[in-house]
This record gives sequence, structure tokens and C-alpha cells, in this order.
Amino acid sequence: MLVPHFHKKDLPLFATFRTEAGLELLPAARDKVLARLLEEHGNRYVLFAAVVMGDHAHVVLQASHAERGWPFDVGSILTSLKEGSALEVRKCLGGNLRVWQDERSRWSCGRRNFWTASANSCGRIQCGRG
Repeated sequence: MLVPHFHKKDLPLFATFRTEAGLELLPAARDKVLARLLEEHGNRYVLFAAVVMGDHAHVVLQASHAERGWPFDVGSILTSLKEGSALEVRKCLGGNLRVWQDERSRWSCGRRNFWTASANSCGRIQCGRG
């Protein structure tokens, strides 16, 4: 099931990237993904939190504003993160494998109950009221 994409500009975004079925990221590959996430922190986005697990990664980020004042496009940021990190994982693991599932990123817009909504949308643990 695809989760609807919700995003309001100038609010933090929670996204999950899942690996292709059966692909387990080794520690060295996880380090490459995390390094890629940190690479553009402070340029196109502010990264508040990131965790890279064996079969998925979570990020909480907020798009920065370009020189003309418009925020960078969140879709292009997420696409760039997935493509760039996939390239690094392929270098680490070898081969031309697909790393991330297509359009299975789960987004939740920032709001008062941001953490609860994010946890619920991922089907993970229930968080207390925030």
C-alpha cells in the first residue's frame, strides 16, 4: 500500500526509504548512506535526525530556501538522496542492484503531533503525545 504524500512548506518532513526485498545493508553500506544524508545538510536542507538500519532508513529534514527565497523542492531532495545513496551502496556492495523501493517513501507533514503521526504512519511503535 502506498502512503499518501503530505507536506507543507517550511515544516519538518519525516521520510522512510525501504530497501528492495531481500537486500540487507551491511554496516559499511549503512555508513555510506548516512554520509550521503549528511553531505547536503545545511545546503538544500537541514537534517534533524537520520538513522540507517539494515533494510530501511529514516530521515527528518526541512527544505532550506534558495537565494530567491523559495524552498528547495522536497521531491527532488528525496530523489537525490535515494539516487545518491544507492550509487554509494552499489560501489560498496558491487554490482548494479536496485537499492531502494520505488516511491515507497512515507511522508508526514510536521505538526503538533508530528512524532505520533510519523510513528503511526510507519506502522511502528506508538509514541506518547508530543
